[in-house]
Formats: sequence, structure tokens, C-alpha cells
Amino acid sequence: MSHDGKGEGSGHFGGHHLLDLSCFGSLFVDSVFFSVLGALSAAGEVFVAKVGGKVTLNCGVSSYTNSLRWYHGNDFLHSVPQRGTVELVRRSVVRQTDLEISSVKETDAGRFTCSADLTRHEHSLSLFSVSVSVVPSADLLLGSEATLQCDVKGLIEGCEVKWKSPNVDSPEWSPTAQLKPVTSSHDGTWQCIITCGSNQLSEDLTITVQGNRQIPEMKTPVFVIKKQTNVCFPFQSRLLQHQQQQLHCAARRIAQRPSLPLCAQFCFLTSCCD
Repeated sequence: MSHDGKGEGSGHFGGHHLLDLSCFGSLFVDSVFFSVLGALSAAGEVFVAKVGGKVTLNCGVSSYTNSLRWYHGNDFLHSVPQRGTVELVRRSVVRQTDLEISSVKETDAGRFTCSADLTRHEHSLSLFSVSVSVVPSADLLLGSEATLQCDVKGLIEGCEVKWKSPNVDSPEWSPTAQLKPVTSSHDGTWQCIITCGSNQLSEDLTITVQGNRQIPEMKTPVFVIKKQTNVCFPFQSRLLQHQQQQLHCAARRIAQRPSLPLCAQFCFLTSCCD
């Protein structure tokens, strides 16, 4: 134990029952100190974090009277107002009673102890390494196929991994999401969400769907609807004249394609293609 811990432990009990034990040396005092705390230790929590991210470890109390100390394993980190000397001290700070760690490293995993007055709270920190990818690439074409993968290393039992799409009405996907085919609703930022009890982490992946174009003031993008051999352009009736002309010109060009009928249906309501 560090000298700081001894001095603070002895000072905390000075003037009380342990004052008469000073003749036995500081080692005996420290031993009694931790025996008392051990008897009063409270159940801790399991925290999770991403490597490279930030995590806040809750002490378990919102306030203290005399002393507050944080340890990582046997390494002293912080007390008020003292600090330890290990590398983790430079990446962590105590805010009120909680320990905030930045730029989390794999070596930060393990047991953390918060000693507040006469109560010791023991917690554990589990770390994940998250990697997200999309094949063939993050730039996709409408109608093509793609696979989204979320790989999590260090996943502990009971945790769940799912994809959440940009479409709020879309159900959640498994860690491997198959887009067959790619649609306009797949465009945007996807989230790989790792849930462990009350803890939740996420990693973002942005996908761009080519062909998803929208004229200003349109409620929905322009698409060719292959239903009842009609070409549909949903838009608001308040479009400016030159914007309406653009749509008419586009419709004539599409209608001239051999694979489509020579007529085109112009829709002034977004639900006209239902």
C-alpha cells in the first residue's frame, strides 16, 4: 500500500479507538483499517466500456464525510486531494465520488475499489473491442446487396449485439445484417448496439445509397414504381413552376424507355402509389 494510503488511514482513525494502537506501527493500523472496511464492503457493479472510449465508474455513494479513495486492483489512483503515480491516474479524474476514465485501454479492465469513509465498494470493468464493416463498401447502389458485420471481442456472457438501422420503423438486426436488396431506407447511419444489463454501448457505421435523390420541397425521393406499369413522382402541390417542369421532363424521358409504357402518371399525393 502506498504511503499516502497509510497516512490517510491512520489520520482517519486518529482520536478514536485506534489511537492506542499506534505503538504497534502503521502496518498493524492499516491491517485493522482494511479489516473494518472488509466487514462493511457493499455489493458492486459491473461496468462495460469500449477500448479507446470513455467510462464513468460510480462509487456507490453520492457523498462522504472524511475520506474517499479509488484503487485499480492494488494500485492507488486517487484520494481527495492526493493522486497516485500509475499511468491510469493521468487518464482519470474523480468527479464528486465517481471515477471518470478517458482513452480506455485494455489494461484498464479488472477490479476497481472505491473506499468512502468506512464502506468499501468493489466494482469490475469489462472491456470490448468493437469493429464494424460493410461489404462490398459503404457506398451502395439501389437494388444491390450488402452485408453489415459487427465484431465484438471480449464479449461477456449475457450481453447482446444488434444492428439498428436509420429507419426508426425498422426492426433490429442480428450482428450480421443482410441487405437484400439495398433500399433507400438503408441510407444513413447504422448503429451496432451492445447491451449488457443496464449498460449500453454503440458503434456507428454510415452508409450512402446511390440513386437516392430528392428535389427540394419533395416529401419523398423520386423513384420508378414498377406497379401497374405506371411511373409515379410523389411531390407536394406547392412545388414551384420550374420544379414541376423538371418533373414533367424527367417523366417524358423515362416514358420513352422501351422497358416502360409510353404514358406516365403524375402523382400529387405521396400515397398515390399504394
